[in-house]
Amino acid sequence: MLSYDTFSNPPAKYRPIPFWFWNSRMRESEVEAQIRDFHDKGIGGFFIHARFGLETEYLGEEWISCIKRAVAVADELGMEVWLYDENGFPSGVGDLQVSRVPEYRSKFIDLTEADAQGGTELDLALPSGEVLMAKAHRKGKPGGDSIDLRANVQGGRLKWQPPAGEWTVAVYSKRVLEDPNDVIFGVDYLNPEAMQAFFDYTLKPYEEAVGEHFGKTIKGIFTDEPTLLPWHHDINWYGRRSHTRVVVWDDRIEAEMMSRKGMAADEFLPHMFYQIDDGTPDVRKAFWQVVSDLYVRAFFEPYSRWCDEHNLKLTGHVLFEEGLYLNTDFQADIAESLSKLHVPGTDHLGVCTEVAYGGFCNTPKHLTNLQGEKLVASIAHINGREAAISETYGCAGWGLSPAKMKWMADWQYSLGINTLCPHAVFYSIEGFRKSDAPPSENHMASWKHYRIFADYVGRLSYALREGTHVAKVALFYPLREFWGKHAVGLEGAGDRAISDAFDLCASVLEQLHYDYDILPEQALAGATVVDGRIRIGDEEYEALIASPKAVSGDARSSIDAFVESGGRLIAPTVGDRAKVAEHLAKALREAIVPDVVIESADGGALPDVRYVHRRIGEENVFFFANTSDAAAKASISLETVGAVEEWDPETGERTTADGVEMKYGRLVIAREFAAFGSTIFVVDATKAAETRERVAKSRKELFVLPDEWRFEIEEPNAMPLNDWSLQMKTHSSGADYTYSCAFTADFVPSRLLLMLDDIEYRSSLMGGMDLSIDVNGEVWDRPEFGWYLDKGFKTLDIANAVRAGENRIEVTIRHSAWSGQPHLLNSPPMLLGDFACNAGSRTLRQPVKSASSGSWTEFGYPHFSGTGVYTQTVGLPQWPGSPRVVLSVDSVRDCVEIVVNGKSAAARLWEPWEADITDLAKPGENEIAIKVTNSMLNFLEASAQPSGLMGRVRVFVED
Repeated sequence: MLSYDTFSNPPAKYRPIPFWFWNSRMRESEVEAQIRDFHDKGIGGFFIHARFGLETEYLGEEWISCIKRAVAVADELGMEVWLYDENGFPSGVGDLQVSRVPEYRSKFIDLTEADAQGGTELDLALPSGEVLMAKAHRKGKPGGDSIDLRANVQGGRLKWQPPAGEWTVAVYSKRVLEDPNDVIFGVDYLNPEAMQAFFDYTLKPYEEAVGEHFGKTIKGIFTDEPTLLPWHHDINWYGRRSHTRVVVWDDRIEAEMMSRKGMAADEFLPHMFYQIDDGTPDVRKAFWQVVSDLYVRAFFEPYSRWCDEHNLKLTGHVLFEEGLYLNTDFQADIAESLSKLHVPGTDHLGVCTEVAYGGFCNTPKHLTNLQGEKLVASIAHINGREAAISETYGCAGWGLSPAKMKWMADWQYSLGINTLCPHAVFYSIEGFRKSDAPPSENHMASWKHYRIFADYVGRLSYALREGTHVAKVALFYPLREFWGKHAVGLEGAGDRAISDAFDLCASVLEQLHYDYDILPEQALAGATVVDGRIRIGDEEYEALIASPKAVSGDARSSIDAFVESGGRLIAPTVGDRAKVAEHLAKALREAIVPDVVIESADGGALPDVRYVHRRIGEENVFFFANTSDAAAKASISLETVGAVEEWDPETGERTTADGVEMKYGRLVIAREFAAFGSTIFVVDATKAAETRERVAKSRKELFVLPDEWRFEIEEPNAMPLNDWSLQMKTHSSGADYTYSCAFTADFVPSRLLLMLDDIEYRSSLMGGMDLSIDVNGEVWDRPEFGWYLDKGFKTLDIANAVRAGENRIEVTIRHSAWSGQPHLLNSPPMLLGDFACNAGSRTLRQPVKSASSGSWTEFGYPHFSGTGVYTQTVGLPQWPGSPRVVLSVDSVRDCVEIVVNGKSAAARLWEPWEADITDLAKPGENEIAIKVTNSMLNFLEASAQPSGLMGRVRVFVED
């Protein structure tokens, strides 16, 4: 059963475990300081992730020293350390050392196609690489007679005078990934020697340095985005291509295909790109099975085995979990690969929940993205894994709010994810680092409140990692049927129909509130069938959605046995979303008794409230999340009967649930959800259910505070200086670079900081690089800087040199010829201080001391990121009796702390924006402070995103 003590204060293993980007010059003291900060904010551990901007040698002496310090500090604090297996990504390139070896690089078959007309000479440019085949066939008849054109290839071109008629020329080139500078972001994952070189390069240094901590403080290692096709190369190799008629290659594929099918490359490759004959589907299936077997054999199995031998857990995610097209072209059989991970994972990028996926960078469109989470969670369930992890919030941007963080986490957890890897906390955001798939959560303005979020995630993870997942429905994963229909680089009617049907089923089932697992063919083949149920590990399914023609072999035998024993087989249908929803709803109503039914209070549909169900002995744990930004009144019906408690993952409190009644042998719970609201119900089947009426709170508005506030900011305001002139002067020993900028001061604060991001002093063997700052003639040579927000954001107080009116700043970088490449200004300098300014203006004004509700970007703080404090002293009227007194804020951007008479009532990171002030307020005079914190978008990207107190403040009394 769930432990309330553990739930209220979850240990490290359940708390957020973010990527920690090591991306600068690493120093042990700073490593320790940041870990202690993470611990203070409720983080349970971290993945040490070498990242772009790293100045310390990866896996070198200083790196290892910092690793040892991190492990020691984490051990002291009871935190977990997880390693990451690469310098950047994708895993496997071995810091670009493994992929530098030509034999270890990504290989692929590149099909060059051209139409030819009889009587017109064809002169076709070919890509680099070895031409395996060059054939011409009658247009539209790839399975007919063909003409061998290999003799027509010379000097990288194919020249041919075609006979009469219309022809298609197909040239199959075996290629190796290339780069003129040998910067190769792609490796041959089918090559065991290449993978062993990667393991040796990455794993041995850690084993030698900190191996004694494996299985103790160091829990495991993350592998990131292995992929059969080199997506990451040249930023986006696949998206930059003029076509996608390209498929993974390794000579071992031909050897295996010869062994299994008796086919050489020139026999089976045409089938991968064209419908040659009735045997084409079988050839394609054989090809992809070979690729999957080689992939797993060379990479996933030995990696998992090494981790087993060293008491580590292998976790991570592959490139593209979403959709059958991407699963095939980039992963072959993603389910088989993920099954080798001790903690299967996915990633979820951007600010979204369910959306259509693909359609970018040459990728096919998929109707939904949720199969990423759902497939990974299913692999965890059917393989008996305790956890399924998601790398989340990457590329969400600096405008990400805590409410949106909760929204995305809740949605993923409702799909079966139960461990959160926030992307990311950054060692530094200096210079270009701040643009590396932000945000950096430890640099967010709301970081001071992060423990609220970390506690919430920890409680949720604990509740949803215990026990066994419960779902009555299984959705068959029609990968092999898709393999047979899919011609590489094309979207045909057959493969598109399979993809769309699967996507719609996956999406609609969630909206209908039928939880499910996705079953790969190999899992179904090994299933046990008993009394109309499919059993795989601890999972048990009463209904299977599958097309019988999509299944063969042992999996088909399992389906036949399932149906014969009374199980319900439901065939997916084709059509639009409404038709699919109608079909599935009717079929499932007839097939099973749902364990959960969710409706609106008036009996209507409520598709945005999602759930997941787990069983722990005689306890049933249900997590419900409103994934809508609108409040919802729900009626929740549970098949499970027993005493109901509500466990609040935000506060850690548990109470006997109210609004509970028995109807037709089911528990029915009335529940109101705030926007993005959530809760957990724990049903104890050993205790009798009790009917408890919903406690209707009588709320009465007592007072609306005047919309007149004293206003101040806790951090400095910012005025970007974007418009600079540059003068360059060369001399015999180097060059001077002088940047000049002007601004106007209608007001000069007592402290005015010039902030320079990403500058350096540099010394070398003979010479160096110096910097001087001139403000209105007052000069600082090699100034002693302070810092703000990040130690790479250097600050200098120039207030004494600034005067009313026009001011001029010059920043001169003196570069010695013997100090290497000059390091010039890369980010706009800023002025920081207690002042006001307008967007697009370079004029300092008096700070605003009073304000009303509305965005502070409109009254002088367009680029301010931090906390704005709205304060007023107000006389509250006498309230009758001893009610609960609540202070409520209509709206804020992005989160709020409510302070009454100098004491904090609550910090709210998401709705409702209110706090119980019963013990803090009194009739008569009270000081109310509303502390609103926004995002870092305004400051770091000079974007005036609406921020601040956005509505009225009210006091309510509740009986």
